[in-house]
Amino acid sequence: MTSTGINRSETTEGLAGPRWTVPAVLVACMCVSILSTDLYTPSLPHLTRVFGTDAGTVQMTMSANFIGYALGPFAIGPLSDRFGRRPLLSLCMVLFAVFSVACAIAPTIESLIAARIFQGAAASVVSVLGVVIIRDLYSAPDAMRVLSIYGAAIGVAPAIGPVLGGWVHVALGWAANFWLLAVLGLIVSVAAWHIVPETGRRTPLDLRLSMRRYSGLLRDPRFVLPGLAISSVFAGLFAYITAGPFLLIDHLGVPTEKYGYYYGVGVIAYILGAGLANRFAERASPRAIMQAGVSISLAGALAMLALDVSDLISPVTIVMAMSVFSLGLGLTFSAGPLVMLADVPKQRGAAAGVLFGAGQSLGAAMGAYSVATFYNGSATPLVIAILIFTGLGALFVLAARSKP
Repeated sequence: MTSTGINRSETTEGLAGPRWTVPAVLVACMCVSILSTDLYTPSLPHLTRVFGTDAGTVQMTMSANFIGYALGPFAIGPLSDRFGRRPLLSLCMVLFAVFSVACAIAPTIESLIAARIFQGAAASVVSVLGVVIIRDLYSAPDAMRVLSIYGAAIGVAPAIGPVLGGWVHVALGWAANFWLLAVLGLIVSVAAWHIVPETGRRTPLDLRLSMRRYSGLLRDPRFVLPGLAISSVFAGLFAYITAGPFLLIDHLGVPTEKYGYYYGVGVIAYILGAGLANRFAERASPRAIMQAGVSISLAGALAMLALDVSDLISPVTIVMAMSVFSLGLGLTFSAGPLVMLADVPKQRGAAAGVLFGAGQSLGAAMGAYSVATFYNGSATPLVIAILIFTGLGALFVLAARSKP
């Protein structure tokens, strides 16, 4: 490894080295960043009483986090070109820890919302650089396998997060979850600094060049349409993550400490989807796998609509429908990034990673905001949001099929 980058052929020869240790650290970093969303979701219904506010305002702490997650990549991309990917990854995880402490000691709901924006911006470094580093280190077939394992492994965090967060809330209170995030952020920061290699070439900070790269990518439908499909399906997922605790805990009577078990079933389905993507990596193209994934997610959204119309909404039926949705999402996330990046020149890799991360986060913010605005205590606003966003994802996939 040199200061100018790392050779892909050098990294893939040592199976016990970068081939596994680097993805393991990237997975750990991503899991910690994901926990910032999922760990405290069981606390959401209780924060209305803690801060003396309404459910919609509390739900804004979710959308605020996603807004930070969407905006952060635009700074991370150029800074990673200037200072390197490894140093920025490590530094941002330290900042993540700092803003997690700010969340824990927030005296008002407004200050919590503000801290969540900065926490999300710091956490977004992994969504940008994780995919780019994997793309740098591995050939296309290996990259898809690593991404499917990456997707399956980080699926464990959303499964564990609400379960752990619910018990931590009951035992120590809502703020303890943010103190836990701070500690975990510092741990993965040290690991990233010592283990992740530098895969990029450091260049002078050139904002005009970055803007040209963004502009070029945003004019390329082969990049934009798959990205919009992924973002749309993610919007449906995060609509559920935001409104699900209120629906299951407040409306359907699921105990706070048991909410995570219901949520975890869907995460297991997501992991299964990622595993299927890995299995079919040799037999089907990433585009075909992505199309199948979005179609399965749409089937789950339609099942949710049927349950709501038939007045059959219950914790069990919601979990069943969302499991179908999540199975498709596992396929989509494993293959989608490769579809987006297939025709991206090497020199625009960091810019592509920025737009990929920002697009996911913007979709998540839109999903969270939609249910925060229209949530009325019933399942209907959530069902409509999931169906609309997933339907848009399917339309973007159809549009992408017509592009060479």
